[in-house]
Amino acid sequence: MTDNVIKKIYADCPILFRNCSVDDSSGRPSLPLYVESGWQPLIYDLCSELEKIALQLREDGANEDALPTISTIKQKFCQFRCYLSNGTPKMDELVEKYAWLAPKICERCGIYGAKIRNLEECYFVLCDTCTEIRIKEREERFKYGISGSGEVNNDSH
Repeated sequence: MTDNVIKKIYADCPILFRNCSVDDSSGRPSLPLYVESGWQPLIYDLCSELEKIALQLREDGANEDALPTISTIKQKFCQFRCYLSNGTPKMDELVEKYAWLAPKICERCGIYGAKIRNLEECYFVLCDTCTEIRIKEREERFKYGISGSGEVNNDSH
């Protein structure tokens, strides 16, 4: 995720991410968010909705230890996973709703209508345009003998 999105989520969702620290040298919050840029708006929207519920719980008198926190949001198997502690049934429903939406949104550009693609022996959620771009990028890497991990492939010479 980009620093701007991470900082915005951290600033707008202080209850959910209250256990996260800020790197003193960069000022970047150490949020456990591991998704591609196309899913960032989806993650922001989810966190905003969850934060509203957390705020209501606080206003209703829940003590700090009982308030929900997010330990990780990551991309896995063409979906995102949100690991939420002390969540409510309504929060769980929201996480399910957004997890259902994710495989329909391109993880690179964010356009709705993407499909799960098997490329490079890995699965991605990509639109047609980003699939073409990914294929061309892969061809360029192999053209110059560079594997997906960045290592030089001597077999290509």
